Amino acid sequence: RAPPVSNALLNLPADARDQVRRELERGEVVRWAGKPRWAAALPAMALTLAFGLVWTSFTIVWEGAALGFAWDAFIGENRSKTPRWVAGLMAAFGLPFVLVGLGMLYQPVKMLRRARNLVYAVTDRRLIEIVGAQTTSTWPASIRAVRRLRLPIVGGSIVVSHGAVRKDGETEDVTTRLDGVDDDAAERALNALAARAAKPQPA
Repeated sequence: RAPPVSNALLNLPADARDQVRRELERGEVVRWAGKPRWAAALPAMALTLAFGLVWTSFTIVWEGAALGFAWDAFIGENRSKTPRWVAGLMAAFGLPFVLVGLGMLYQPVKMLRRARNLVYAVTDRRLIEIVGAQTTSTWPASIRAVRRLRLPIVGGSIVVSHGAVRKDGETEDVTTRLDGVDDDAAERALNALAARAAKPQPA
C-alpha cells in the first residue's frame, strides 16, 4: 500500500508528489519536499549558450571553407591546386568540431529540462534527488556539513558536503548542491538529517 500523503508533499505538483511517494521506503517520513527555482539554471545556461554560439560559428566557417576546397578539388577545376587528399582531410577534420558545437547549443535545453523535472525530498532517513527515472540518495552517515548560499542572480542554494571513498581508499569531499532552493524548512530538515548521523546509535 502506498504511504499516506505527508503535509510536506502538499506543495508539490501531483506528478512530483507521486514520484516522491514511489521512492519512499516503509515507515519513511518526508520532512521537506520541493522543486528548485528553474531560473537558478539561467546563468549556467547563458554561459553555455554564449560559448556554444562562438564555438559553432567558428567551426561552421571553417567547415564551409573546407567543403569549398573539397568541392573545388573533387568536382571543380581545383583552382587552388589543393591535393584531393588534403581537401578531403580538411573537410573531415572539421565535422567533429561542428557536432561538438551543436551539442553545446543543445545543452541549455537539457539543463532547463533537468531543472524543471528535478524534485528534492528530505526524509527522516536521507536526501532524495529525483530527475525523471533517475534517483540519487544521500544518507546521513555521509553528510559532513550543510551550508546556505545566497547569490545575487540565481537566489539561494543549499550545499550539502559529504564524503565519498575512492578506489585507492582515500576520501575526498564531494558536495551536492540544491541550486534554486532557498527555503528555511529545507535547511532545517537537512541539518536534522546531519545531526541524526552524529547521535550515538542505541545498542
